Amino acid sequence: MAKSTWFRAILGAFLSIVIAFVFNAYLKSLRDEVEVVVAAVDIPVQTAITSEMLTVIKVNTSSQKLLVPNALNNPMDLTGAIAMESFKKGDVIVNDVKKVIPGQQTTTDGSKINVSDLGRSFYIPSDKKAISVSLDAEGSLGYSLKKGDKVDVIFTSSSTDSESSYSATILQGVEVFEVEAINEKDRANRTVGQNITMLVSAQAAQDLAFAKRKGKLDLILDSSRVGEVSNKPQKPSNAQKFNP
Repeated sequence: MAKSTWFRAILGAFLSIVIAFVFNAYLKSLRDEVEVVVAAVDIPVQTAITSEMLTVIKVNTSSQKLLVPNALNNPMDLTGAIAMESFKKGDVIVNDVKKVIPGQQTTTDGSKINVSDLGRSFYIPSDKKAISVSLDAEGSLGYSLKKGDKVDVIFTSSSTDSESSYSATILQGVEVFEVEAINEKDRANRTVGQNITMLVSAQAAQDLAFAKRKGKLDLILDSSRVGEVSNKPQKPSNAQKFNP
């Protein structure tokens, strides 16, 4: 009986030590902090990142490992890198080539080349083509579109025959690749064309090229809606067969 009591006492003491150790380690982990790099300002897509665009904050180590395990810790690692997507102020910058890439890339022959020397085509996904449309204020949401916006494209036929005219949504969820700058004088005019460059599939680029020469195009931001389609009979047309 004495041996059993002695064993339980030793076991209890051992478990107490283990529990105390684990608890202290847990408390220490709550106090441990690590630095992560975040955006100090909004960083647009296709932007060369400078040190002024970044800042460092301290976060709980456990939270960092759980929520953003690939967060970058040193701003110097990002200086000169290229943002492949836009970052909002306060966003954590992570080590992900889909989000940010080094400013210098290695070519197939092993040589180095600066991304800034590659031109805009570098930013076009391999399965997309860039095509521009010229739109007035009415068609371009009052010249308010920005790079990275997602839009739907509405085609309205230019036919003067009310029986054969129609409107149809021909593309949805199209990414705006570039927006031409427009001065205040032209902005006030509202009839001046602004070039909007969009990323679409090869087939959609062909369809869009046809559509912009056969009628009027309007862009809408709310891609969850297909727009107002005329309740008049719609004339069968290639415009209704466009592939996004």
